[in-house]
Formats: sequence, C-alpha cells, structure tokens
Amino acid sequence: MVASPKTDAPASERSEQGLEGSIGSQLILAMNLIMRPFLDEHAKRLDLTLPEWRALKALAAAPGRSGEDVARGLYTDRMTVSRALRRLEGNGRAVRRKDPSDRKKNLWSLTEDGWAVYDELAPTALARQAEVLAALDEEERAVFLRALDKVIEAVG
Repeated sequence: MVASPKTDAPASERSEQGLEGSIGSQLILAMNLIMRPFLDEHAKRLDLTLPEWRALKALAAAPGRSGEDVARGLYTDRMTVSRALRRLEGNGRAVRRKDPSDRKKNLWSLTEDGWAVYDELAPTALARQAEVLAALDEEERAVFLRALDKVIEAVG
C-alpha cells in the first residue's frame, strides 16, 4: 500500500490536486472512447481481446517477429503479449516457429484465419480513426498528430 502525503488542506482543496484531468487520464479516456466500438461490436463476436488485436496488427505489419519484438513495438509488457500470442495461436489465428538462428526464440506469423480477422477489422479501425480525426480541421489534425508523435518519442 502506498502512503499518501499528509495535508492539512480541506478535502475540497485536496480534490483539486487530483489526477483526474491529468494527461495520462485524458489519454486513457480518449483511448477507451476511441476503442469502445471495437469492444462493443467486434470483440465478443470475434472472441478477440484488445491486446490480441494489437498483437495481430503488429504481426500483420511485420510477420515473423518474436514476442519480445512485438512487446517492444507496442511498448507493453512481454507477459501481456505472450498471453495474447498464445491465445491467437489457440484460436488458430497465429503460428509460431523456432528462430533458426536462436532456438530459444519463437517467431510469430498470422494464419489465414488471422489474416481474415485483420482484413475484416482493419478497414473498420481506419474508418474509426478518420471519424475521430474528423473532429479536427486539417491544421488541427496535423498539429495534433505531430504533438502526439513528440509525446510518444519523449516518453518512449
């Protein structure tokens, strides 16, 4: 349990010091809202979790990657990626083979079923992206995307 700093400030003032409006909270909120249609419309029907979708997209972009490479590219922990890849494998959407240069490493690729899921969802994901970015005019989109790239670079 993490101890919180002691303060003599009334609760109403302390709540103003909260993190609800922090950039991390705002980014998580935006991601959750952006991903809501995926979760509502596709995840249950396709029996696909968000980490699996992210791993599937990573393998579509670069087949034959190791789980560690996928995790690094997604900036997420290896255990989450490992579970996602093994579940994709269990559902017949990904296969692994031993890396010929390092027998301890598995290289992952999509199966035909994996590609079918990707081919079905990719246009929907791109349409959702366009829908979200349509809230911004052309200049705002350019500034937003540049700023987002800078933030990712700064914290990555």
